Amino acid sequence: MKIEVLNHASIKLSGNDIIYFDPYDIKEKYHDADYIFITHDHYDHYDEESIANIKKLTTKIIVPKCLESRQNDLVVEPNKKYQIDNIEFETIPSYNNNKEFHPKEKEYVGYNILLNGLYYYVMGDTD
Repeated sequence: MKIEVLNHASIKLSGNDIIYFDPYDIKEKYHDADYIFITHDHYDHYDEESIANIKKLTTKIIVPKCLESRQNDLVVEPNKKYQIDNIEFETIPSYNNNKEFHPKEKEYVGYNILLNGLYYYVMGDTD
């Protein structure tokens, strides 16, 4: 598995599948994403231009409840287990204790994804 930290909090995992987390400020038109996981709705984590530049016709987009009205294939909530195709993952609450930007009530998420027997934890914005 190849792990790339792109811009800001954007991460790309390349293996059997191409998986992006919180794509942001991606200018190249790769159109290679099999899956896109979004942690929350702030512009630097949910960037529609970047999503358009990496998605292809078969891309699946996973979003938290705050983005359920936007393009998605699966809406998730904190503290739950999910499976999409052959990818198992659980959501973990992602919030700040003493900052107003990421309150617990918003139900933002981090992801703990199982790929080829290894877990990859992407936290989102959290304490």
